[in-house]
Amino acid sequence: MDEINPADFFADYSKRDHEIVDYAFYRFDALPSVGFRGPPLAPDVLESGGYCTAIGAAQTLGVYAPSPFPALITERTGLPCLNLATGGATAAFFACQPALIEIANRGRFVILQVMTARAEGNSRAVPVGLNFMRDTRTGETEMNEAFWLRMLAEDRAAVPQLVQESLHSWRASYQRLIAQIHVPIILFDFSTKPDDEVTDFNATTRDEFAAAFRSSWIALRSTPWRGSARMSPPAKTRRGCPIH
Repeated sequence: MDEINPADFFADYSKRDHEIVDYAFYRFDALPSVGFRGPPLAPDVLESGGYCTAIGAAQTLGVYAPSPFPALITERTGLPCLNLATGGATAAFFACQPALIEIANRGRFVILQVMTARAEGNSRAVPVGLNFMRDTRTGETEMNEAFWLRMLAEDRAAVPQLVQESLHSWRASYQRLIAQIHVPIILFDFSTKPDDEVTDFNATTRDEFAAAFRSSWIALRSTPWRGSARMSPPAKTRRGCPIH
């Protein structure tokens, strides 16, 4: 799978859920291959800067939800909220989208979801599109959840180190993203997992193994952001941005 068409990796939930909810996906000219939860804000609202922006993945998009929380913010406060969420999104994805960040910076503030770390790269795999990983040894491309379960089956002893590498990459991705956002940020965590859940590296299912990446949120929550001596500055070398 040498050539990647980013559109093939857009999680178009409307194909599955059209009888339940209308996601009203919209696209930007700068990123035509990826849809975001609609409806979009009117051009005059975007030009005015009188809105907030929600950046995130499926939870912010509002899978199965007729009114996701950004829409409820607008309903209850009267402040337009631009939903910049798409399924499987990561901090690394948004950090590589200057056109989207420019729109977010025009608004009053950003609600930034704590997104997944399982799609971050490590010494065994690199991200492809929004939801896939490519094995650096075999060249095989598969969904990121399938990659981790295969690693547990094939090389369980190596998984803790791979997890730590992905978490390191995840923190660096958030640093790069946060450094580009110049308006106030509200950090939003959506999870059913307790903070103190212990990672089970003997797990055989997705749910049992999910705690491995729960620690990423704990690390982000306890780490001061801009200008902190405890947080390394964003890397000067920009990582590859495969989605256009």
